[in-house]
Amino acid sequence: MSDITGPPIARVDVVRDVHHGITLDDAYRWMETDGEEFHRWLDGQAGHAREQLDTLPRREELLTRIRSWWCRRTGSGCWRSSPTAHSAPIPVSS
Repeated sequence: MSDITGPPIARVDVVRDVHHGITLDDAYRWMETDGEEFHRWLDGQAGHAREQLDTLPRREELLTRIRSWWCRRTGSGCWRSSPTAHSAPIPVSS
């Protein structure tokens, strides 16, 4: 049995809209509001991702290679990860 716990599960709350005679179901409309529940879920997702990514062998080496490739490919400034997954990137000085 694995010790890995899964990411937090998002609440499903279907909102049904009809546009031009076509019915659309949106199970996650509640995420469009900037509420406390959404931020708890988002922080939980980011925390789970961080736990998983931090266990990757040779993670720093891989991250360095990705950053190097990205800087060459885009021709733009190089970026490093920000403290939280959902905040703006922070430029890396050369």
